[in-house]
Amino acid sequence: MSDPKLIFVADDDPFILTLVEKRLGEMGYTVKSFSMGEELLESISSKPDLIILDYIFQSKDLSPVLSGKEIFQRIQMINEK
Repeated sequence: MSDPKLIFVADDDPFILTLVEKRLGEMGYTVKSFSMGEELLESISSKPDLIILDYIFQSKDLSPVLSGKEIFQRIQMINEK
């Protein structure tokens, strides 16, 4: 039997993260969740099979964060190398 597929889930809402991570885990996937896009980018070398990415990230303390679009663009640049 093959290894379970690795899915990254990135969202700033802890409820969404927990819900998606739990459901995908129940379906047999290996799930790694991220509350910040920067964390996802630091782990991208793990080569996930799928990334579920929130398009609009908002920090709780109003500090600057990468948007989902910026994260997606950085992932594309990494994959082009």
